[in-house]
Amino acid sequence: TALGEQRLADSETETLWRRTEGWAAGLRLAAAGLRDRADVPAAVAEFSGRSPMVADLLADELLHRAPAELSEFLLRTSVADVLDAELCEALSGRTDSAEVLRRMEADLKFVMATGPNRDTYRYHPLLLEMLRAELETLRPEEAQGLNRVAAAIMEARGDIAGAVRCLLAAGDTDRAFSIVYEAAYRRADLSDTPGIVAFVN
Repeated sequence: TALGEQRLADSETETLWRRTEGWAAGLRLAAAGLRDRADVPAAVAEFSGRSPMVADLLADELLHRAPAELSEFLLRTSVADVLDAELCEALSGRTDSAEVLRRMEADLKFVMATGPNRDTYRYHPLLLEMLRAELETLRPEEAQGLNRVAAAIMEARGDIAGAVRCLLAAGDTDRAFSIVYEAAYRRADLSDTPGIVAFVN
C-alpha cells in the first residue's frame, strides 16, 4: 500500500514476500513491475530473479562488483539448492570452499547458513535465479556439466529430488526418469504408495 499498489490479493502479497524473503528493495522492484500491468496475477507469477530489473540490480551489486574468483564461485555453485564444502569443491574446483561459504555468509545478506550445525548454506531465491540465468545464458555447456556433477553427488547421497532437478536442468531427462523409477520401485517393495507419489511428483 505504501508503494502505491493496492490491487494485490493477500495470497499474491504472500507470494511476493516469500520470493523476496522480505528484501525491501525486492518488494519495491516487484511493485514497480506491477505498475503498467493489467494482469496482476500474471505479473506476480512472473516476478523472479530472472526479471530484468531484479537480475540487473543483483548482478550489478553482487556479481560484477565481487572479485573475479568469488563471482566464479557464485556462478558455478548456483546449480545446487543446498550447498556444503564437498559439493562446492566439486563444482568450483577450489579447496577452501568451507571458508569461502563462511565468509560469504558473514559478508553477504544473500547467503544463509542452514542446518543444525550451520554447515550447509543456501543463496537467496532471487540471487539463485539470477545466477542460474546468467550461467545458462553465458555458458550453457558448462551449466550442463556442472548440473551433472551436482546430480552425481546428490544421487550418491540419496537426495533424489535434488539429483533429478539437476539432471532435468542438464537436459538428461532419461537419466532423471531412471532415478525416479528406481527409487519408486524400491518404495513399491515396501508398499509405500505416498512415497512413490512423492518421488513421481
